[in-house]
Amino acid sequence: MSRYSHMVRLDQALAEMVARCHKPPRARFDANYAYVEGVDVEELSRSNTQVENLVLRYEKLQAFLRVEGDSFPVDEAWRTLLAAQHHDAYWTGAPELRAKCIAQLEELKSKIEAATLELAQKLGRELPSTPNGRQALLVLFPGEQQTSHTIEIDLPEECLVIEDQAGRPVAFQKRRLKDGSVKAALTCTSPGIGYTTLFLRPGSEGLVRRSQFRQSGTLESDFVRVQTLPDGTITSIRTDGRNLLKGPSNFWCYTANDAQITPTPIENMQFVERGPVYDAAQTTSHLNSIEMETRVTLLKSERVIWVDTKLHFPEPTEIGDYFDDTTKLQATWQFDKDALIRYVSGGCVEYATPGKPFIAYPLVDVTTYAGSFTIKFDRATKCWFDESGILHCVIAWGHNGDRFHNRQGPLPGVMGPLNWLKPMDLRLKGTHHIRQKLFINRKTLYDAELLHFATADSSEPVAAAVETGAGKLPWCNVFYHGHPNCFVTLSARKTAEGTVLRLLNTSSTSSAFTLKKGERWKVERAKLLDGKRVGLSAVPPWKIIEVLLVPSPKE
Repeated sequence: MSRYSHMVRLDQALAEMVARCHKPPRARFDANYAYVEGVDVEELSRSNTQVENLVLRYEKLQAFLRVEGDSFPVDEAWRTLLAAQHHDAYWTGAPELRAKCIAQLEELKSKIEAATLELAQKLGRELPSTPNGRQALLVLFPGEQQTSHTIEIDLPEECLVIEDQAGRPVAFQKRRLKDGSVKAALTCTSPGIGYTTLFLRPGSEGLVRRSQFRQSGTLESDFVRVQTLPDGTITSIRTDGRNLLKGPSNFWCYTANDAQITPTPIENMQFVERGPVYDAAQTTSHLNSIEMETRVTLLKSERVIWVDTKLHFPEPTEIGDYFDDTTKLQATWQFDKDALIRYVSGGCVEYATPGKPFIAYPLVDVTTYAGSFTIKFDRATKCWFDESGILHCVIAWGHNGDRFHNRQGPLPGVMGPLNWLKPMDLRLKGTHHIRQKLFINRKTLYDAELLHFATADSSEPVAAAVETGAGKLPWCNVFYHGHPNCFVTLSARKTAEGTVLRLLNTSSTSSAFTLKKGERWKVERAKLLDGKRVGLSAVPPWKIIEVLLVPSPKE
């Protein structure tokens, strides 16, 4: 190898350098990531995930609904979001920068939610007047895949009936939160990107049966049966007569003074709710000094379970060792030791190696002899699968002392004294809400299906009570029916020319991009991200294409 350095342009010299290089070495280096768990880093990761999905959802609705007068500064939102995703914000030694990013994301979240609701209000004014003076509830669907969704909405008053356009009652389920507000859950089917309208009127529907349990809570639907313990641990998930679990799961613990700390249930704080939309078990426990509230919700119309955990740290708390993942606060799931573990990270589907940590962003897929099971997190999560069949999902760690120091600050002799050796308080504090979504799959999923799951949060429906006008739009409408399932929609954006879609071909072979029959759009042009034009009949595998859609002449 030459001892002289040469300055070259990589695009010109790369082919020659590759030809001269030897085959890849047998030794490989792997990073043991620690950025995405612990302290407020976990909160930053969760906030970034939520806000990015909200921005993507707004852009998609804006691109296809084409409501006049929307002026939300999307480019400015992306600049704020990308700054908060910079690695400096995640660095342990930058607590002030991280706090600033979290505050900016919270403000951006409020703004983007308000802008999305404003889209709904403007669309509502283009609808006819509601019959019999009923309140209109507009549900916007940002996803092009035809699927059912269970959504939660805020009710303007407790006693209501929800009806469809034909006046038929829609099944829903109400619950009152600690702050006195009332939420209703209902299931609706998305036919594509578009909207539907429901109607509210006074009544007393949606009531649920609530009972206390002591030993075990049972949740049931037509497809799945779940058993939970008083501390929120799930002991079994049965479908088609088989138990997908091999032992206690959603089991929370951490290590302190060489002893494992596990939840202790608070007496008389375990309840089961039953209704037409879901069954739910809610438990309250103490995890040493941590207050822990767990809610396991089994949806009736889908093979889906929501697992919500609220952690409250009444005082700053130290948990675990930064350098020892086994001591950190974690949720564990127990499967067969021969289970096949896949995860999505960086837009790719990877296979986990037992004992080796990996970052799941945002999901892990488990395949065993009993069935297929996908866990989706609301943030990037550090995991590892051990040889006994336990999947460990690290939630957080907390430390205070001289092990970590703040290396930010003025330079000596330039801006003041050096403060590199100032110890940082990295203890856990405040209240955190962690959500895991469990999908009970009918069969082992293809990579494309996993990636659809991974991007689905940007396609969650939006429901809003709206004031209708004297418009002529129908009560239900579909603006875009979609394209072949092997293409995953990464983003959609409104431009002066039309709507620009970015799509990933997740097939292992070249695939044809086509619009479904009866679509009101046509493809004006398509290109790869490197600018090369591409034929829609043979899009290369695992390539991202950019497609410009314009309204078809009949529209």
